[in-house]
Amino acid sequence: MYTSNEIATNWLSQTGNDSPTQEEITSARTQLDNMRKLTLLRSRRDQLIKDTDWWTVSDRTITEAELAYRQSLRDITDVDLSNVDLNEQGDLIFDNWPTNPNIVVDDPFA
Repeated sequence: MYTSNEIATNWLSQTGNDSPTQEEITSARTQLDNMRKLTLLRSRRDQLIKDTDWWTVSDRTITEAELAYRQSLRDITDVDLSNVDLNEQGDLIFDNWPTNPNIVVDDPFA
């Protein structure tokens, strides 16, 4: 298993920088992390949109709430990536997904 610094150093060497400074390595790590965050966000977003594609079939009328939800999903990649994290395994940590208007959560205290 490679460390983040080794991965960043290897990436920099592929771009022609064979002797990067620590600052360049740190910057490369940030860039690589951001690329991974954006890739994972897009992947999850694409699945959520795909899950709602049936809302748009011609014999069904999509609601304003459904349209807004789908638009919110499309806009999710505009998020500030400093508000998105990766866990130690490199998996996405993101809690700001829009709420699907068709999912009802029962309140056990209601």
